[in-house]
Amino acid sequence: MSMPTHSERRGGLGLILDVLAQPAAAYRYLAHHSHVGLALVAYVIAQLPATLAPPWYLDPELGTPAPVGGRDVIGASIFSLMGLFVSTLLLHGIAWLLGGRNAYGRILQAQALAALPLLFTAPFAVLSHGADMPLVYAAATAATMVWSVVLSVIGVRETYRFSTARAVAALALAGLILGMAFLGFALLLSVAMLGRV
Repeated sequence: MSMPTHSERRGGLGLILDVLAQPAAAYRYLAHHSHVGLALVAYVIAQLPATLAPPWYLDPELGTPAPVGGRDVIGASIFSLMGLFVSTLLLHGIAWLLGGRNAYGRILQAQALAALPLLFTAPFAVLSHGADMPLVYAAATAATMVWSVVLSVIGVRETYRFSTARAVAALALAGLILGMAFLGFALLLSVAMLGRV
């Protein structure tokens, strides 16, 4: 499978396969072409295995997987997309401060497509529930998360024409800031809950 040059248009399943099989060339192409809609649809689909069958989502009385309704899937998808938009905006700002220049939509599609490996957790989620082996799903999720992080680094590198080290630094800074914000929010929530007791 060969990637087209910057002037050729590419989309659909071929582009998705290229992101997985030859990410540097695919992200180099995406740095010059807009496929935001395709990327967001792929992102939502990639999140479905975790949304539909997380091993920790059990019926408290029966100890079996609780049914997941349409509202749960829609709510999780919206929440996940909001997280993607915010985290990518932060990453875009950090990349800009580090000298990277490209449109927000380009890095948004790059980060959305970096979630594609999560699709491969689906059979492990089924196995985890059917054979009562949650560690199988956890191991598959950990492996695909590593793959996704690698794709994120390549996406940042190619979108902003960074070195790999600068791309890692941008992602690490964004992750650190998001982690600190999450911890701060959790701390405030804990204080508020203790105040009610």
